Amino acid sequence: LIKVLLLYIVLPGALSVIFYEILKKMNKIKVGDCTIKVD
Repeated sequence: LIKVLLLYIVLPGALSVIFYEILKKMNKIKVGDCTIKVD
């Protein structure tokens, strides 16, 4: 259970950081656009 809880806590944080970095690089991207490609 501890590992699962850690995953639920760590994963959203890591994903939000990754998306934040992507949004910083692509300033033209729309907030409502869900299609983000990572090369």
